[in-house]
Amino acid sequence: MESVKRDFISLEEALEVFSHFLELRICFIELSINEHRELLEWSVKNDVTYYDSVYVKSCKKVDGILFTADGSLFEKSRKEVPTLHLKEYPE
Repeated sequence: MESVKRDFISLEEALEVFSHFLELRICFIELSINEHRELLEWSVKNDVTYYDSVYVKSCKKVDGILFTADGSLFEKSRKEVPTLHLKEYPE
């Protein structure tokens, strides 16, 4: 971890933070070859990165809500999936 190598945080602190990350139990969403093709088409059509289009497609696939701080992505994705800008997220 670069932060430990540069002495920004100790190894113990890094392990503590990493343990919290592991507790999130992040799930993976598998996408088919056809879904990846749709992603590429959507990203080109909407002038967004492939990476960002994965978020949109994943939310669509699981009936989720996309949270973003990117105003441009917010405008484009809300036509496809329920989208909330992080500045609108209740504290």
